[in-house]
Order: sequence, then C-alpha cells, then structure tokens
Amino acid sequence: ALRRALGLWLVLVAAYAATLGIDATGGAPLAPAEARVLLGGLYVDDGRAARALEVLAPLTGSNPARPDLPHPAALFVAARAEMSLGNAARAEELLVESAERAPRSRAAVLLAAVRTSQERHAEAAELLAPVWAAVAEGREDPGFTAEIALHYGRTLVALGRRAEAVPLLARATELTPGSIEAWRLLGESLVDLGRVDEARAALGRLRELEEAAHAAAVAGSGP
Repeated sequence: ALRRALGLWLVLVAAYAATLGIDATGGAPLAPAEARVLLGGLYVDDGRAARALEVLAPLTGSNPARPDLPHPAALFVAARAEMSLGNAARAEELLVESAERAPRSRAAVLLAAVRTSQERHAEAAELLAPVWAAVAEGREDPGFTAEIALHYGRTLVALGRRAEAVPLLARATELTPGSIEAWRLLGESLVDLGRVDEARAALGRLRELEEAAHAAAVAGSGP
C-alpha cells in the first residue's frame, strides 16, 4: 500500500513538474529547482536512485552562468541516492559540497554523522555548531531540534566537553523524554561535573526507562 501511494505521489509530482517545464522522463532542460529536488527525493524513496540522479543532474554540476549551482538540496538528495546505490565515497563528496554551500542544512548533519562514525569528532562538532545556532533561534521543527541536540551533545561528550554538552542533552530529554541515550549521557555528564543532585535525578529517570523497556521486551516475547 505504501509503495502504491508513493507511486501515485510520483505521478502527481511528475505532472506538477511538467507544468514547470520539467520532463520527468529524462532529457530535461534546466527547470525550477524545487520541483526537481522534490521529484528526485521521491525517486530515492521509491527505490529508483539511478533515476533520481538523472533528474538531479542539471542541479548538481557547476555552471558559470548559474552562481546558485550546484544546488545544496539537490546535492543532499543526490548523496542519499548514491548511498542507496552503495557509492559511499561519492555520497560523502556530495555531502561535503552540500554542507559547504549550506552549512546550516541537514546535509551538514548527515555529514557530521559520517564524521562521527569515523571518530572524527572535532570535525563533526564544527559541522554541527552552526546548525545548532540556527535551531536555537527557532528556525527548525521540534523533531529536528531534538535530533540535533542529542547528536551535538553526544559529539561534545566524545570530545570531553561535558559542560557544553549538558544544556544540549537536557534539551534533548525535554523534547524526547523517552530517549534512553539522552538521559544516560546527561546523567553521566552531570556525574563527571560533580552536579550530584541533578545527576541522581537524571540517572533515576534513566533507570525507570530501562526497566520499562525491559518489561516491554519480556511482555513482547510471549510464552
């Protein structure tokens, strides 16, 4: 059912793109970027990554006559497509370029995750700092705010910067009170900082969540 719904979306977006001059079947002249990026993203979600790259191609290369190119959002979607095709190195190149052109974007967050997996925490923190600055100004949705707070807080902990991490982790627990990782990192950081009463409260909440998760797992396993 989900695939049928996604297929319908592709048809509708292709029709919309056609009204803007985009030939969604290929060989298209350059057309409005937003529609092309949306269509490319839907192709990725539909498992048609190669087709997505074809749609996005006019937006992912340099053009002396178009200073807005490469388009950061198109680079991000193209990176997702390359990842789904198993081309990790190419995906990382696209993410780097997208993050450079739009340092407060989700591409920067995804690239930071790559850097974290490579244990390049200082680079991850550098990428996340401007994103968090934008989030703190209230320009992002709450779900994204929670994601960045936890990710950035985790990165700062890895760098030993626990005093800076605590406000971020506290924010993550406010937005996602059921996050075991957020409560664990917050509690451990407070312990290291000698903030005993706050640490006790955070670790108490962590214990409650872990017990609830264990009970749910046992109940779900059945007889």
